[in-house]
Amino acid sequence: MKPHLFKRMTIATRLLWAFLVMALVPLGIVTYLTYAISEQSLRQEVTNNLRAIADSKANQIETYARERQRNVTALARMPGIVNSFEPLDRAFFEHGIGAPEYTAIENELRPFLSDYLEQSGYADVFLISPSGDAIFSVRQGEDLGSNFYTGPNKNTELARVFDRAKTLLVTEVSNFEYYAATNAPAAFIAAPVLQGGVVVGVVVLQMSNQEVYKVVNDYTGLGNTGETVVGSRVDNDVVFVTPLRHDPYAAFRRRIPLGSALELSLQQAAQGGQGRGLDLDYRGKQVMAAWQYLPSLRWAMMVKIDTAEAFAPILKQRNTVFIVGGITLLCVVAGALIVARSISKPIVSLTRVVRFMSGGDLQQEVPVGRHDEIGELSQAFNKMTADLRQIYETIEDTVRVRTQELHQSNEALESARKEAEAANQTKSAFLANMSHELRTPLNAIIGYSEMLQEEAEDLGQEDFTPDLQKINAAGKHLLALINDILDLSKVEAGKMDLYLETFDLADMLQDVATTVHPLVEKNANTLVVQCADTLGSMRADLTKVRQTLFNLLSNACKVTKQGTIGLTVSRQAVDGVDWITFRVSDTGIGISSEQMAKLFQAFSQAEASTARQFGGTGLGLAITRKFCQLMGGDVAVASEGLGKGATFTIRLPAEVAAPKATAGA
Repeated sequence: MKPHLFKRMTIATRLLWAFLVMALVPLGIVTYLTYAISEQSLRQEVTNNLRAIADSKANQIETYARERQRNVTALARMPGIVNSFEPLDRAFFEHGIGAPEYTAIENELRPFLSDYLEQSGYADVFLISPSGDAIFSVRQGEDLGSNFYTGPNKNTELARVFDRAKTLLVTEVSNFEYYAATNAPAAFIAAPVLQGGVVVGVVVLQMSNQEVYKVVNDYTGLGNTGETVVGSRVDNDVVFVTPLRHDPYAAFRRRIPLGSALELSLQQAAQGGQGRGLDLDYRGKQVMAAWQYLPSLRWAMMVKIDTAEAFAPILKQRNTVFIVGGITLLCVVAGALIVARSISKPIVSLTRVVRFMSGGDLQQEVPVGRHDEIGELSQAFNKMTADLRQIYETIEDTVRVRTQELHQSNEALESARKEAEAANQTKSAFLANMSHELRTPLNAIIGYSEMLQEEAEDLGQEDFTPDLQKINAAGKHLLALINDILDLSKVEAGKMDLYLETFDLADMLQDVATTVHPLVEKNANTLVVQCADTLGSMRADLTKVRQTLFNLLSNACKVTKQGTIGLTVSRQAVDGVDWITFRVSDTGIGISSEQMAKLFQAFSQAEASTARQFGGTGLGLAITRKFCQLMGGDVAVASEGLGKGATFTIRLPAEVAAPKATAGA
């Protein structure tokens, strides 16, 4: 909500929004936490259930496979099978199937093996010679008499499991594969037949699919969408080996390439992994699944259920929470409206009375019908109204008296202002006249001291020379002071003129450096001047520019001993106007923040001790600022503190505007 819209709301609306926020925030938090906790709990419950079902089915399949291996191993070791193998093999090769010699032995074996198949649930049993010939079959299918090394089954799972059993001398289980003889998926278990430690043949039994399908297709605990998916890895694919709940013809017809976005869990199981979580099944639907690898049959198994069905209770709970929340919200709104109106109604009455009063009707009163804070407010407002009526009756006399007093105060202030301006002009005129009157005798003193100094040198009376030099120096110092006072008074009186001329900056800087050189050497300092070769020219009052630079450089020389005085000059265009920047830096005594506040005031220095130690009257910086402002610029100072030097920066336009009077700073 925008702030200005909130400001325009009535109190009742604001209270309503406040109640809604106070109700919705806890309700929203509780709803979210309830949903999140329930979802997490249900997710854990479903996952654990899938894991338990997967473990149970895996255990059943593994147990079934191990039992079948033991049964086949026991069958291969029966004396009747072992003793009949060589005669049967010899009769097959010498006389062939159907010969009396072969039939006599077959008739001895068939009743026993037929009963064995019916009791154990196998589909068929083969007796295979070491050379790979199928010399016996209970069902007498099309593979009887064929050779598994050279015949049509040489690359089938039947041929491979026979070869492994004969070679490794262990009972082996084949992968499920489509078996052409029965036109259905089949798996085989093979065990070697040993006589005197020599392999005389191999017993191969065809497992019944129904036992495995019965375990896989048991949907107990899997709701309406859950199922068990079993696959076997063939090259780079996972081939489904059993029918599916949603695809009864999936066995050996549906396959998932490794790396596909579907059935990632089944792919992981086919590579020996196990786990649980969310996945996309072969239909492209999101499911919750648990998966693992079955080593006995080399199968990947996944037990899954659609998330839509798994989370159906959560959706129902969410809808219930929304209904309860909506009812709660309606109750809160109704309660908020009642409370808001009970508070806003007396305030609306108070507002109506205020409007009448603002129109000049002070006879209005607020009805007091409550004894709470609002009732106290109404009573206080009625008292204020009565006071206003009383004040209004006497306000005209009060305003008349206050107006007369204000008029007298304004006249006194105007008189004081005129007197201050007259005093300031008188001061400036006095300083100008006094300075002018003092300059004539001071020039005479300076001239006579120089003449006496020359005459003393000519007469050989050098003893008088130091005193005469002191008289000359004192006169020049006093003359400089009077000149500064005269310049300051001219600026303040608006009588200081600018004499603009165009001059080369490099030549002016060289002249200033030469002039200040004796002051630099006096305290063993070093002057460093930095400026570009293409600095160009400047149009300004040359005398005042030189004087401002000389003032800053001479001050820097005074406060620096055995240090460095820097003068840096640069030219920069700002908004189409060229500006010249002069920076005078030193490594002297530095300036504190308190001292900088009064640094450019006339007759003021950083502190009294500065004047005693370094001399000066405090006029140089004041005049420097006046001159800079007169030429359209200014001067600033920066220092990191006492003992860390200072930097004065003068900024002047390269083309100073035409001369005009200034009112001073």
